[in-house]
Amino acid sequence: MSIYTETLYKNSTTNIPEFVIEGFTGIPAKYYGLVGTFFFFIYLMLASGNVFILVFVACEKSLQKPTYIIFCNLAISDLGFGTTTLPGIIAKYWMSEIISFNGCFTQMYFVHYFGTCTSFLMALMALDRFVAICNPLRYPVLITHTTIAILCSVLWIGSLLILGVITAHIISVPYCGPNIIRHCYCDSVSIRNLACADITAIKVTSTAIAMTVLWGPLFYIIFSYVAIIISVMKISNKDGRYKAFLTCTPQLFIICLYYLPRSFVYIALNVGFRFETNLYIAVVMTYSLFPAIINPLIYCFRTKEIKDTLMKKLKQRQVRVNRKACLVNAITDRFREAKQQTAVFSQFLPHHVEFAQASMSVARASASEREAQKVSVVARLPPQKARATRRPRPQPDNMPDLRMIIKAKQARKERA
Repeated sequence: MSIYTETLYKNSTTNIPEFVIEGFTGIPAKYYGLVGTFFFFIYLMLASGNVFILVFVACEKSLQKPTYIIFCNLAISDLGFGTTTLPGIIAKYWMSEIISFNGCFTQMYFVHYFGTCTSFLMALMALDRFVAICNPLRYPVLITHTTIAILCSVLWIGSLLILGVITAHIISVPYCGPNIIRHCYCDSVSIRNLACADITAIKVTSTAIAMTVLWGPLFYIIFSYVAIIISVMKISNKDGRYKAFLTCTPQLFIICLYYLPRSFVYIALNVGFRFETNLYIAVVMTYSLFPAIINPLIYCFRTKEIKDTLMKKLKQRQVRVNRKACLVNAITDRFREAKQQTAVFSQFLPHHVEFAQASMSVARASASEREAQKVSVVARLPPQKARATRRPRPQPDNMPDLRMIIKAKQARKERA
C-alpha cells in the first residue's frame, strides 16, 4: 500500500482510481466474517423494521393521516441511509475493501442526502406537534395531506440540490493520494482530507451548510417544544396534560437520538478535540444507525394509535387461528366417531348379510313350494276348470260403478 501511495503522490493532476475503506483497525482477518455477519443482522433489523412501518401504514386506512405520512417519510430516509452504508460495510469484511472513485463519491452523496432529509423531517415532525397542541382547532385546516405532501416534496428536492452543490465542490479538487478512507464508509470529512489541493474553502462551505442543516431544524424544534410545554402546562385537566405529553414523547425520543450525539461530535471536532479512530467510527456508526433501528419500535410502542391498531390486528388474527383450530378439532372428532362406528358396523355386517341371504333363500323356497302345490291342484281338476283357473275371470259389463253407488246414496239422503 505504501508503494502505491508514493507513486500516486508523484502525479498531482490525475485522480486516484479507487479508495481503500480502512474501517475498524486492529481486527484480525479471521474475524472479518464474524464482523460482516454482525453488520448483516443489523441491516436486516433496520430494513425489516422500516419496511414494516411503511407496509403497515399503507395497508391500514385509519393510520393514513398527516402525522403518519411524516413517519413514513422518515422510515424511507432511515432505510435509504442504511441501504447506502451497510451493504458497503458488509462487502468490506466479506469480499473486498476496495471501492471505486465514483462509487465512493456516490456513497458520500447519498449518506449526506439522507442525513439532510432526516434533519428536515424532524423539524416537520415538530411543526406537526406544535400545530396539533398549540392550535388544535386549526390543525385540520393547516395540516392536511396536501400540505404534508408538498412540504415533504420540497425538502426531498431541496436536499437533492444542496448535496449536489456540495458534492460538485468536493469533487472539483484533485485526489492524487493517499487513498485510505479512515472510516467504514465514504463521507465528506474522510474524502476531503485526501485532496491534493487547498481545501479551506471546501471546509468552510461544508461546515457552514452542515451546521445550517443540523442546527437550523434543531433550533426550531427547541422553540416548538418550549411552546408545546407552555401550552400543556396551561391545561387544567390532568388527563389532558398527560395525553398531550403522550403524543409528543415518540417524536421527542427520535429527535434526541438524532441530534444530541451529532451535536456533541460536531462541537468536539470544531473545538479541536480529536477522537481515536476506532472510537470515532464507533460513535458515528452508533448515532447514524441506532436511531434508524430503534425508530420503528418507538412508532409501535410509544404511538397510541399504531399500538392499538397493531394489538387489534393481533387479536383478530388470534381469533381466526382459534376458530380454525376449533374447526379442525371438530372435524377430527367427527372423523374419529365415524371411524369408530364403521369399525362397530364392520363387526356385525357379516352376520346381517348371512341372515339376509338365509331369509331370501327361505322366501324363494316357500314361493317354489306354493307354486308346486298350485300346479298339482290344477293338474287334478277337470280340463275346463283347469283352463278357467289359468286365465283371469272377466268382469261383467253390467257391474255398477262405485262412484255411481255413492252418488245414489247421497241423493237418497238429500231427499230424506
